[in-house]
Amino acid sequence: MAELTRYVCWTTEDVVSTIHTEAVVGSSAAFLATHTPLRIHRSRINGRTIEPSGAVVSEQDVLKDFLERRSDTGTLLVPIVGESGSGKSHLVRWIRENIPFRDQYKVIYLEKSRTSLRNVIDDLLKGVDDEDVVKVKEDLRTLGDGMDEAQLARRLVAELHLALSDTKAADFKGDVRSLVGPRGLARLLQDPATADIMLEPGKFVPEYASQLLRDRKPNEAERPPRFSANDLPITGEFRKAHLDTQKVVQLLNSRPNLKEAAVALLNDHLERAVQRVFSLGVGRILDIMIKVREIVAREGKEIVLLIEDFALIQGVQRDLLDAVTEASTREGRSAIAPMRTLMAITSGYFEGLPETALTRISEGVAYNLDIVFGETDDGSEQIAEFVSRYLNAARVGRNAVEESRGLNVPVKCQSCPVKAACHEAFGESGGVGLYPFNRIALQRLAHSVAPKDKPWSFVPRTMLGSVVIPILRDGVDRIEDGTFPGSDFSTTYRRSTIDLRVPNVVTNYLIDVEDPEQGRRVALLQYWAEDPSNVQGIPQGVSEAFSLLPSPEGGVPPQPEHREREQEEKPRLAAGPVAGPATAVSVPNSLRKRLESIEEWTHGAPLPQDVSGDLRKAVARAVYYRYGWNLPPVKPLSHDEAKAGWPVALVRSDTVSIEGAVAENLVTTKRRVTIARNPGNGEFLKSVVQLAAKAGRPRGEDTIRLAELADENAGLMWERLVEATETGDDDLVTGIRVSLLGAAFAGQVMPGRSEEEELFAAVFHTGDGWARDGSALDAPRWSAALAEHLKHRCELVMLLRRSLGRGQGAGKVSVIDAARALPLFRRALDGWDWDSVLDLPKWAKGAASPFRRWTDLLTEQIDGLSGVLVSIRRHYAGGALTDLVGEVHAALDDALSVNLGGISRAKLDQVAGLRERIKGLDASDVQRLERDVESLAANPGSVRQRVLIAGALRDGRLRVLDEFLSLCDADLDLVLAAMERRSAGLTNNSAHEVTALLDRWADLVKGHEEAMEDAADEH
Repeated sequence: MAELTRYVCWTTEDVVSTIHTEAVVGSSAAFLATHTPLRIHRSRINGRTIEPSGAVVSEQDVLKDFLERRSDTGTLLVPIVGESGSGKSHLVRWIRENIPFRDQYKVIYLEKSRTSLRNVIDDLLKGVDDEDVVKVKEDLRTLGDGMDEAQLARRLVAELHLALSDTKAADFKGDVRSLVGPRGLARLLQDPATADIMLEPGKFVPEYASQLLRDRKPNEAERPPRFSANDLPITGEFRKAHLDTQKVVQLLNSRPNLKEAAVALLNDHLERAVQRVFSLGVGRILDIMIKVREIVAREGKEIVLLIEDFALIQGVQRDLLDAVTEASTREGRSAIAPMRTLMAITSGYFEGLPETALTRISEGVAYNLDIVFGETDDGSEQIAEFVSRYLNAARVGRNAVEESRGLNVPVKCQSCPVKAACHEAFGESGGVGLYPFNRIALQRLAHSVAPKDKPWSFVPRTMLGSVVIPILRDGVDRIEDGTFPGSDFSTTYRRSTIDLRVPNVVTNYLIDVEDPEQGRRVALLQYWAEDPSNVQGIPQGVSEAFSLLPSPEGGVPPQPEHREREQEEKPRLAAGPVAGPATAVSVPNSLRKRLESIEEWTHGAPLPQDVSGDLRKAVARAVYYRYGWNLPPVKPLSHDEAKAGWPVALVRSDTVSIEGAVAENLVTTKRRVTIARNPGNGEFLKSVVQLAAKAGRPRGEDTIRLAELADENAGLMWERLVEATETGDDDLVTGIRVSLLGAAFAGQVMPGRSEEEELFAAVFHTGDGWARDGSALDAPRWSAALAEHLKHRCELVMLLRRSLGRGQGAGKVSVIDAARALPLFRRALDGWDWDSVLDLPKWAKGAASPFRRWTDLLTEQIDGLSGVLVSIRRHYAGGALTDLVGEVHAALDDALSVNLGGISRAKLDQVAGLRERIKGLDASDVQRLERDVESLAANPGSVRQRVLIAGALRDGRLRVLDEFLSLCDADLDLVLAAMERRSAGLTNNSAHEVTALLDRWADLVKGHEEAMEDAADEH
């Protein structure tokens, strides 16, 4: 086998010159040399659908039916239907190459590469010598002259507007009548704003204009054959249009059925617009084609019209259909030549043909080329035969193909020195070796490039263009270098869901043993090996031909699955087995489907939302339950965990992210547990889903890995919990500061005076019993703010306790973790003002809300205290407060006893009541207030000092004292004035009593003045 190693039997030049994806590109010899019998279904047309009859026919059968079937009208219209790339034009060309007795036919061949309107009409009239025909040919020479694609596009829109404006509501039924006439759909083509939308690049009109002016290039992408809903100008800049135009747009957007009707109107009037633009005139092509048929009839011939793609013959389709189905026999004699038309048409376009065209298809017969294999008929032989013709052409080269004229092309394998080894390793079809493919590779590669929703479909053009040509072209150097298939092969060709796959355990094994050929080995297992689960399953000849190194030794290779085709539907553990012997395990169907979806996910499929949701939940629970809860917040959050950012019931992708999962949230700034898509994680997730279901056989190493993953992400969970509960260090410092401010508000702590232990204890006090007496010396707003704070303080403190405390089990917090709390507490002590409060966590907002006008509250409280002090000092400078109060009261009582004016019994009773209320008040209370106010005057910028003064508990009787002194002062003034008025007229005894009273009051005044002077001297 060494002789086959790195052997190449073709050249890149021969590949590109002999293998063509379009039937019309290659020469006749190349076409015949590579032709493979097609699988053709004779089908019946039922309405707009094609129903297979079950009959499979050959090209010869189609040719015979097409040339020999007789019609009573002398015309035959046979469609060849299939999806793009199915071989329709290939069959049309084969029919042309094999028409016998060509002298009795005039063959008109419309290639899909000559699709400009000028070339279509020119080909229709080719070879006909007649004055009228010559006149049309001369007109064709100027067809489209003076117009570029942009100009033609604008003229098409203008002509469509005119055509739609001419429509009459009477000719239509139903809702579509709202779209006809000049005020309907025509408005959209007349208004510049909406007309410009229809002319945007990529829209149908500019693409159609380009198609009318130029031919289709080889391998050019399919052109849209008609308008679609996406071409309607009902999005984008339509709001710039006239109000009446916008109303039409709104009508279309509100009623989907009208969108379909609008598209139909545009398509129905498109051909008329084309004929107006090119001045062809309605029916002119029909008339000239009838003329051609008359001329051919005189020659005694039939016309055979072969159309490679009817969808691309724009502008003349209706006239052409009328011409090819016009009866040749009139009044019992042949007036015009019989005509046989074979037209290739895509399935989608066929369904949109006008009803009149469908009714003209002869006997309702069509040939369907859509090839769909299945499990019972997998198409492996047909695919091998199809590809082998192209492989042989590439090997013998273009010159040999041309010399043979495509007939009896020599088989290169016959003279190949490595034929025996090559055919043994890779297989052959009809004596042609399949190297560098084998049957399995060809079949799986065909599935890989098939439409995803139709994996059993075989599309010849796609097989050539996406598989055969690029692999042969690019494989020359790689095979010679010993690097074929490349490590990117499995990425280029994604495994189809209907094929066996390389299980994750195999890929994991190759990773574990550090296989240098891992990428190539996986690709060869996937596409060239019968059983991709068998690490040793690559045929030896294939390995040697591609210079694949032997499998590395070490580890325990996974057991092959030995899945036979007939066993595919039998229950099995998973799409990929776990390591160890492959023994049967009873697995519920629901779990089996989940395991298979995970296997598919590792190979590129999206992970279903229900599976990814359960996996996220399992991973999140593992992290949650393995967390030690020995760091704040130390209490498990039970039912609040969803609010706390680490839910264990409904886990979102921003908590646990699985690459490639359905509904995966890729836009997030949050850190999260991330699980990448790779084989190792695939096997891990299989075990996780089995652990969650408590079924199957999860791998032991994956259980350990789940525990390790949980431990690794404990910190992440803690971060997310802290973030969600707003219990980070900064949040807690803010909460502690709010608590301290509240304690100072209540007078429970004094900044700068309270011991640290006292302050620390106050932080965690709920505030029970802190309400201040309503008679306290507080401003009204200060009292209201304190009441509001105390209402929310318990919530604040309980959160601080849970975040910084410890408890027994799930019980209440019984001790504060000082090691954790003290550093935060000391940070909080650095600021006693509201400005030092950072962004508030939600749980602190209620307790902090009263402090929002912190400066105003402090100012109002301090101003009130200062006012009381000043008022008291106007009447009382110091000394024994009790004596002063008693003496004043006695003096007023004496005044009443001598019946001096200005005082009454009621007034004296009021004074007595105030005296009773201030009983026990000491001069030290006044002095403390005075010291505090004076200290603030000495340091007015100290916020801490302002808080101390404003929040300190003070005896509310100071306000009563102020009231007592102010009242007595006024009464004494009234008495003195009365005494002076009456002293002259008093008797000796009365004069004596009044004189004694005046002396006592004089002593009081003198004592007060002396006290005031002493106080002044001290300062």
